[in-house]
Amino acid sequence: MMLLSIIRKLFRIGPPAITRAHALQLARQACRQRGWEWEEPVLVREGLKTWRVWTNADCAGGNVSIVIDARSGAILLIGRIER
Repeated sequence: MMLLSIIRKLFRIGPPAITRAHALQLARQACRQRGWEWEEPVLVREGLKTWRVWTNADCAGGNVSIVIDARSGAILLIGRIER
């Protein structure tokens, strides 16, 4: 996280307006709207301008991958990886 702060300062990128908890909530809601199953464990990674959420993180397949804009909370990309 310290490295992200430094890079954001260098490139004048503001801190994320969306918290990790809010990103998780938005991802869960996006899955629910599509009728997709939400499986734990979930991996959440903070990027420079995005949050990335990966469900069923311990398994290959049966996952949902979601990319969320860290400033607006918009879902930028969502997809399922079938088993």
